[in-house]
Amino acid sequence: MAAKAPLPGHAVRVLRGGLAKWPFGLEIHAEELRRRLQGEKPPKLVDVRTSAEYEACRIEGTVHRPLDQIETWGPTLSKAEEIVLGCRTGRRSGLAQDWLARHGFRRVHNLLGGTAGWPYERAGAQCPP
Repeated sequence: MAAKAPLPGHAVRVLRGGLAKWPFGLEIHAEELRRRLQGEKPPKLVDVRTSAEYEACRIEGTVHRPLDQIETWGPTLSKAEEIVLGCRTGRRSGLAQDWLARHGFRRVHNLLGGTAGWPYERAGAQCPP
């Protein structure tokens, strides 16, 4: 049996104590997020995927902040603002949510199903119809 490749350094730092100690936080469904994005005070939508993934296809209105740079961009976010994190499936955004929660952010949601489960408006050259 082949040995498993180690996790990238940032994932190890984010998951101190392993996945068993990962506190799951607030989650939001695509339908609810769309409703909030159309509201008076829409949340900040942050995509934590790689640059290549983000450029290929993304949810309209997102800002790109790669997970592997969270220690740089995380502290620049406002703790007073509602934030929704997304990635392809919700796993990386869950890691980002955990990091932000451990740094005092309380209004952070993880998009259930990630961008793969987003049935609404998207931008990018390689978005599926």
